Amino acid sequence: MSLVQPHDWKTNYEMECQRGSRFILNDAGKKVPLDVCGQPNAFVRLDPLPPLSEALRLGEGPQAALRILEGANGDAMDADAAGPLGVTALMAASAGNHVALARALLERGCVIDRADAAGRTALLHAADAGSEELIALLLKRGASPTFCAATGVTALHLCSRRGLDESCRLLIEGRADMTAEDCRGRRAVDIVADSAGEGLRALLRGRGASSTRLLLAPCFGGFADAQFPRQVWQPLDDLDALIVERIDYPGHGSRVGEDCLRSIESLVDFVWCTHIMGQEGPWAIVGHSMGAIVAYELARRAQRERQRPPVAVILAGAWPPDGYSEYAKRFWFGNASEDVLETDEALVAKMVAIGGVEPAAVAEQDLRDLLVPIWRADFAAELGYHHNTEPLLAAPLYVVASDQDETLPPEEARRWEVCAKGVEVTEVHGGHFFHRDGQSATDFVAYVGEVLRRDPFCAS
Repeated sequence: MSLVQPHDWKTNYEMECQRGSRFILNDAGKKVPLDVCGQPNAFVRLDPLPPLSEALRLGEGPQAALRILEGANGDAMDADAAGPLGVTALMAASAGNHVALARALLERGCVIDRADAAGRTALLHAADAGSEELIALLLKRGASPTFCAATGVTALHLCSRRGLDESCRLLIEGRADMTAEDCRGRRAVDIVADSAGEGLRALLRGRGASSTRLLLAPCFGGFADAQFPRQVWQPLDDLDALIVERIDYPGHGSRVGEDCLRSIESLVDFVWCTHIMGQEGPWAIVGHSMGAIVAYELARRAQRERQRPPVAVILAGAWPPDGYSEYAKRFWFGNASEDVLETDEALVAKMVAIGGVEPAAVAEQDLRDLLVPIWRADFAAELGYHHNTEPLLAAPLYVVASDQDETLPPEEARRWEVCAKGVEVTEVHGGHFFHRDGQSATDFVAYVGEVLRRDPFCAS
């Protein structure tokens, strides 16, 4: 039977539908919903909604529903009453992120795992709305994380799609099924939000503290996803013993809009606080160009602070730390001109010339306005870096230099040999960005995997 039917509304008074009004009163004092034109809706539900759901549907808000619940007839009211589609007040409150109302309903002993006609419980409604506070409340009150809707979607699917790290963690701790598939055969990890961090991806793959975290530190102006493409690094990302974490500095990539940092020291401090401090288990780091200096100094900070050192420090296209700022000046300024420092046009032209950005990208003024401040900040970081030779790096150091890198001849890369107790320098074919695409990138990823397999933590 249809849930709606045509109805001819008749009143004994002239209707004056004010703008913004969502209902009027008919002759019997019943609220009648209005259509988009402000006229009584020609269709009405056959089955009336329970009072609490009606209050929410008509836009009276959770406070009105709370007043109904706490009113004179509240004790006699069935708080679990459902509408035609099986939606209870608790489900409606969860879908609307009405925390206080949901808490009051739970105090009344509402059935927490009741499902509507589409198989969705209150927890699924809360997850679909992205309400982390309600998800935590419902789980604390005993909601089951294993229920799935008619489409096969679970709360973990919905939280993964929204990139809700904490909610995913709570669901998994509550024994949510990470292998559950929706009607299209997708697990939660298959639909994780693009904005989600690598930690969430690792969590959804079932990897824990015993896995080695591989940090990827990008170069000058680099966005991590562009400098370390996922399709290139997939072979390592698929290893159960490894968690690949891409680093975006403030103002870069996923952190666009944040204030950029203007010194290597502050970049190292940022990575330390966001990726090292408070973390457990083994870690390694790959750094390219400016990211190589960040990686090197990060490893030395762990050593100075007597924290767990990296199992490997792997550097690519890396200017040696001694005289780093002089390398930067020679590269950016060339023989005599300092136009790069003074004009945006010269800086953009230089970035295009070295392959750091596509010409079509900087043809758009909006994108130029976004990128130039990032480059200026990184520029200041490179020119302001000064190397302190102590302490000598104790972690294994692997330096990869390419034979066509115009910024660093392979023989210059050997100056890294005095920076650590154990150094391996390898020469490969390619230019400065050999790590980014093509066969050289595939070979580099394979080399990183081979290095990590030398460590017992990464062997599996």
